[in-house]
Amino acid sequence: MYTNQHGFLAGQSTAMSLLNIQDKISQAIDNNEYSIGLFFDLSKAFDSVDHNILKKSLKPMALEG
Repeated sequence: MYTNQHGFLAGQSTAMSLLNIQDKISQAIDNNEYSIGLFFDLSKAFDSVDHNILKKSLKPMALEG
C-alpha cells in the first residue's frame, strides 16, 4: 500500500490528503523552506483514449501480477 494514498481505502478520505499538504506547507514555512505544489487534473484523461487499445496495452501487465 502506498502510504500517501487516502482515497478508495476503508477508513480513509481524500480530506486526509489536504491535511497532509497543509502540514507539509506549515513545516516548510516554520523551517524557512520553500514549498511547491503540482496538481494535475486527470479526470478526462481516459476519455481521450481508445478503450480497446488501452485494454490491449494493460492486459500483459495484468498477466504479470
